[in-house]
Amino acid sequence: MKILIVGAGGLVGKEFARQFSNGHRVLALTHRDLDITDTPGVRSVVLNERPALVINCAVLGVDACELDPSLA
Repeated sequence: MKILIVGAGGLVGKEFARQFSNGHRVLALTHRDLDITDTPGVRSVVLNERPALVINCAVLGVDACELDPSLA
């Protein structure tokens, strides 16, 4: 099964990638690979990669959400 893990640079995302890499095809993306606030970019990755499962471990910082409530 192909699994897309967003936010794979963090503690939880890294562990998901490690756990699922044994027996599954894992595409582990960090914030450098994918900006989760870029809707067309996220859509493009999902449509091009066609994962069977998406695990979102990405977060936006509280400060960013307080400065721009639309991100919350």
